[in-house]
Amino acid sequence: MRRRRRRHVVSTHPGGTISDYLLYAILGLGPGAVISFIALGVVLAYRGSGVINFAQGEMATLSAYICWALIVHHGWSYWPAFVATLVLSFVGGVGIHTGIIRPVERGSVLRIVIVTISVPSGTSGISTVEGCGSIGAAAAGAFTASVSSTRGSDSAT
Repeated sequence: MRRRRRRHVVSTHPGGTISDYLLYAILGLGPGAVISFIALGVVLAYRGSGVINFAQGEMATLSAYICWALIVHHGWSYWPAFVATLVLSFVGGVGIHTGIIRPVERGSVLRIVIVTISVPSGTSGISTVEGCGSIGAAAAGAFTASVSSTRGSDSAT
């Protein structure tokens, strides 16, 4: 009679193996790198201007929207849209710093915080007016359509 060998799995936790933990550690490197680049951007902006920029995430989102709009709505290929987005983002960042942040830079810290918190409201308004609102409506329509189709299949059974 032939004896079956049991496969030994080293477990560090009752629910997972070492390979599971290694997989999740490797999968976490991407989001961790993104978060570290965001933190690096905040530090560089603070060291360069002396102002904590709370609008950084919204400005990055606006840049991504500009690139997306150039590719999808205007038919640009990726690399020209990428370069144009870099140029537009640079010009917009210099404009925001020169026109909005620099005049209040020597004021109280509270004034600077209020200004840098209010900048994202303007940039999200620009992206909504320019078309992101229709994307949200389309996504909401797709969600409600899938919910209604699911409900319709439940009632048929």
